[in-house]
Amino acid sequence: MRSTFLCLLLLSCIHASLNPEKQVVCGEFFGHDGRKMAYDGDLNYYLCGHDCGIDYIASLCQVKYPNVSHGEPTNSTHNVTIEIPYYHWKNESVPEKINVEVKNYTCQDFIPAEILTASIGSWSEHFCAGTRPAKTRKEWIHEAFSECGAEPANYTLGGQYGKEDKFLEMYFICDQPKTHVELDGLNKDDTYYQESQLQILDKIANLSLMLMQAQAQEHTKLSVRYKLELKMSNLLTQFVMQSRELHFVDFESQDEEKNKSYMSRKSFLRETWTNIRHVGHSRADASRIIIFALLSGTMDPSENALSSYDVESHDFVGLQYFPELKDQVRDLYVDYMKNHTVGLTREHLEFLNETGAHQKLLEMYREIFNPGLIDRKYLVLKKPKSWVLEICVGVAVIVALVAVAAGLGCWMVKRKSKVGVVSVGFNRFEDNDDEKLVKISA
Repeated sequence: MRSTFLCLLLLSCIHASLNPEKQVVCGEFFGHDGRKMAYDGDLNYYLCGHDCGIDYIASLCQVKYPNVSHGEPTNSTHNVTIEIPYYHWKNESVPEKINVEVKNYTCQDFIPAEILTASIGSWSEHFCAGTRPAKTRKEWIHEAFSECGAEPANYTLGGQYGKEDKFLEMYFICDQPKTHVELDGLNKDDTYYQESQLQILDKIANLSLMLMQAQAQEHTKLSVRYKLELKMSNLLTQFVMQSRELHFVDFESQDEEKNKSYMSRKSFLRETWTNIRHVGHSRADASRIIIFALLSGTMDPSENALSSYDVESHDFVGLQYFPELKDQVRDLYVDYMKNHTVGLTREHLEFLNETGAHQKLLEMYREIFNPGLIDRKYLVLKKPKSWVLEICVGVAVIVALVAVAAGLGCWMVKRKSKVGVVSVGFNRFEDNDDEKLVKISA
């Protein structure tokens, strides 16, 4: 039976012997596996199987509290009773409950590195370990060298573990040519998705009008037909969204970044851009549901599935490690939403960076889509590309070119057979001086 260190993270209740200010605890018990989880029924501790080293205590602190770097041990200890999960009871060496002596750790405030500004001809980068193990000064310089291609012209370190040679982040300046482009793929054309949605939206709007007219005329067969077509059009928008969902992730570069022991500003922006696009597609689907409900008269006035997409409500994962990018990420999110709001052009969406923006958007949808009245003042319905039409046009052009070529060939053959033959015709004299007197044709 070997000794295993375990860390306990206080989730909701603070033990009486703990300082409620940024505390985590770590203890030791005897078990057969070092990576188990268990709960204390009274105190609601979360038991993590690992050692009580400085890096793991630091990760516990960072998961539990914002803006902390690591944990310093205190002189306080106490005992807790831990319930072992039932699926470990079959092992006779693991009891159902055990007493664990734990030690308290106080999480320390994060002291950030100084943000460096690059001059003309150079560029800056920001590395952050996040909840991964901290690096020494030498290790960070090595990572900067790999990214820059040379020793950094300047650098700063932050998130130090007390007086230890361990740091959680690094800013550096590189004076070598930049070998990557941030936000690669930002300007890729994504019009197919938007235009396809708009085509179906136009179809739903027209079907809604025809359905109301059929119902007003008590035309049962047409009413049933239009209702069915409305349902099919609604389903079609889902297929359009799902068919476009997974075609924009650079899996190779993403896997490469995940294998690193730190995050870079470049990788964070790339991942954030991918996440924003995922959110954008989910938001478009929520819009589709609302529009269909408005057109069919089934909209609940108290519901707004779009409210969670307000910029202040959106949690950008990892942004806490890159505070200098807060405004850029926010603008990127809002700009994407302006370009990908079904049925409205961006000039009508300048309010999307405001509080309660999607409540206002819902009110605009209520203006546009109502049973019996469809106002198109915000609606842009571009004619989407039709591959069938393009093929037909292409075939027609080819046929026309072949016909022209054939006609030209016949004309050349005919012309060649008449070389040297010239006909001259004389027009009658008239009072009109502008009339041609002689007409010559070859």
